[in-house]
Amino acid sequence: MATKYFGLEQAKTDFLTKFYQREYLDLFLENILLESRLNKREFCLAVVDLDHFKRINDRFGHVFGDEILKYFCSTLRLTLTNTRHTSFRYGGDEFVVVFQEKNSKEAYRLLRKFSYNLSRRPFLMHNRFYRVTSSSGIACFPNDATTPDELVKMADSAAYFSKRNGRNLTTMSRKIKYLRLRNNFLAVCCLLSILWSSYRLYRAMNIFIDPAFKKIRNVRVTLKPEYLDVLVLKNGAFLEGRILAETDDRIIFSIYLKSGEGNSVFHKSEIAQIKRRSR
Repeated sequence: MATKYFGLEQAKTDFLTKFYQREYLDLFLENILLESRLNKREFCLAVVDLDHFKRINDRFGHVFGDEILKYFCSTLRLTLTNTRHTSFRYGGDEFVVVFQEKNSKEAYRLLRKFSYNLSRRPFLMHNRFYRVTSSSGIACFPNDATTPDELVKMADSAAYFSKRNGRNLTTMSRKIKYLRLRNNFLAVCCLLSILWSSYRLYRAMNIFIDPAFKKIRNVRVTLKPEYLDVLVLKNGAFLEGRILAETDDRIIFSIYLKSGEGNSVFHKSEIAQIKRRSR
């Protein structure tokens, strides 16, 4: 339920969302801060942002975008029906919700419930359902900040953190440092895991592939010559290549292979026939 005090008795609401206009936020926060200090009570401020709203506007047009905003705000209003809160339209797709007498954990649970309701209540337009998500950040008085500007700034930074880390998230301002450390730690662990896997793959290649390369280390890549000599061995093998040198009992033969060329020595007793190609 929205409260009608702290200077909002005559305040105007936004015609589209029915939330209070931004110009009344500063006066409201000054009054609620004063009341909270006097009664030693805490309250929380949340910045709630509609994800990918610019993309929605660019793709479907501003009329469609306005309907999305109405749906978004009606879902937020229904979620917070039985909660003391006050909502403001802070920007185009950005809203500020002030939770009276709520701590950060209670505000967090309410905003996660809102995100859940968005997912369970898809937006229907022209007989088609559209999934909408939100990113939000929370800052509380007096634990996180003690002035209106600081509260808004810290909650906005927390909402930005939610967007940067995947959207559809709610982040408490006080936990940003911890979350950054956790994310950095996970990134380092992921990098180490990749390096370890790469090292194991390298070792495997050395164990199984390197010996094969050693066997063909004398093979060199070459183009197939136009004229090749042919050795027909007594075992039936048929070899193409070039005779490099010949003695009374041996022949040094450069064998042509599809992958290159390699040298080998044959005893003439192994050879059934030599076919010499004319150049």
